[in-house]
Amino acid sequence: MWFCNRINDFDSEWDGYGKSAVFFTSDDNTVYEMVLTNGYCVIPHEVLANPGILYIGVRGVNSDNNAVKTSCLVKYKIAEG
Repeated sequence: MWFCNRINDFDSEWDGYGKSAVFFTSDDNTVYEMVLTNGYCVIPHEVLANPGILYIGVRGVNSDNNAVKTSCLVKYKIAEG
């Protein structure tokens, strides 16, 4: 089982937002969204299956006012093997 590193460095602007990690790769436009629970989530195996660039970000949704907030993306190179 793969786990995302604990993501707990959100400032107060993220208060009230439900957070999900978002994953997609350079060779596939499919977006995988995993709910963060206590700052953790399982990384979908589909994004680790092939070499390429993995993009990871966070999306927050505030259900009180339907506001959406996004983080910057992080790129990670998945090597063959």
